[in-house]
Amino acid sequence: MKAILMKISLSKILRGAALVLALLASDARAFSLLGPFNSWQVNGLGYQFNEDIGGPMTLHEGFRWNVPVVTYAFQKSFIDYFGPDGVAAVNEAFQYFNDLDAANKISDDLAEYSTSTLRFNYEAQALGILDLKSRVMALLMEEMGFANPI
Repeated sequence: MKAILMKISLSKILRGAALVLALLASDARAFSLLGPFNSWQVNGLGYQFNEDIGGPMTLHEGFRWNVPVVTYAFQKSFIDYFGPDGVAAVNEAFQYFNDLDAANKISDDLAEYSTSTLRFNYEAQALGILDLKSRVMALLMEEMGFANPI
């Protein structure tokens, strides 16, 4: 009899916790700040992979660029490999950020922007094709002090 009562109580607790989490998640907003790696952020724990320039930080540990203009150029090897379409893709990525509204003009619920950002192109993935514009946008976000939130 005790086991059944405990099971019912646990079930009620789990349902209540799930409801609370669901209510909180519906209004959750998040981003991850990026900063210099802490001593504990080692490769064995999932940090410092590939080209990572930093790790996730707490609210007051992050850093960001404080320059109003970013200057960029293309090496000849880039132009030779990607051609004019590659140059156009990089320019489009920078233009996307230039076209964003000022922070004080963006609504609190971000209704003017899509919140669905993960899209998979399985055919391109199977062929080993990368979306240069998206890659440049991700690198710019990282350089501006935002870590991958996933």
